[in-house]
Amino acid sequence: MRIKNINKSFGDKDILKNFTANLNTGLRIGLLGGNGVGKSTLLKLLSKKIEPDTGSVDHADHVKIVYFDQLRESLHQQKTIKQFLADGNDTVIFKDRPVHIVSWIKRFGFESQQLNSPIASLSGGEQARILIARLMLQPADILLLDEPTNDLDIRTIETLEDNLMEFGGLLVIVSHDRYLISRVCGLFIGFTADARAELFADYEQWEESLKTHKKEIDNARKTDKDKRPKKEKTKLSYKEKLELENIEKQIEILDDKIKLLESRLNDPENASDFILLNEVTKEIASNKEALDKFYHRWEELSDTR
Repeated sequence: MRIKNINKSFGDKDILKNFTANLNTGLRIGLLGGNGVGKSTLLKLLSKKIEPDTGSVDHADHVKIVYFDQLRESLHQQKTIKQFLADGNDTVIFKDRPVHIVSWIKRFGFESQQLNSPIASLSGGEQARILIARLMLQPADILLLDEPTNDLDIRTIETLEDNLMEFGGLLVIVSHDRYLISRVCGLFIGFTADARAELFADYEQWEESLKTHKKEIDNARKTDKDKRPKKEKTKLSYKEKLELENIEKQIEILDDKIKLLESRLNDPENASDFILLNEVTKEIASNKEALDKFYHRWEELSDTR
């Protein structure tokens, strides 16, 4: 896949600017970035589900692309598990070999008596497992996966991970499961800032890039602030003083909470608990967002004090 200077925006919002890369077979790539930065949009651009505003995405001839989000759309609620996975047959084909349908569904936590259960009768987690069972049967040169681990249990995530590690084509995956993509992927495309995306060797390198960029922005803001004419300070009202005291307490509480959560995230005993790690990662991000808001307000009030 050859990606050359692609740009994409929706209305006034730039999603991606001047991204270029050559992605070859055998690469397993994780897409990194916060919510809403454009990871799913990039996947759709790679699949040609949507077109870039400028630039180009070219595939090698005759490649077979499987896009996981499209599989969700194919989840016909009235079909049975057997119809959905095997078109009603007793076997499925996995890696060019026939596998009995009962053996196949048992890999994903289902029992033989569920073969004729309609998809509509399954829980959200069971439907997610059926999608993974279907995904693993798709012959593909390029796999594009958008949050495939949502609603999956640990056993199914491990099955998915094993199959992705064996996949010989080009894999591009978006997932909040940091530990899954860190183990599966050997290269990362990370969104940084200003709708830019770059290649990174690992998750930590991308995080370090974000910290460096944030520091540069903070320094630039501080410089701009120093250049502004000094405003005459006004005294805080009683209400604002109370607010400031409360903010300082909240900052301390959130700092301690984030440190505790990060210690849980890095605890080796939790390394295989994907559900817990996913929840902790989301909670850390939520707390850091709240902390940033408190710091912003604290700066406003401190300038007045």
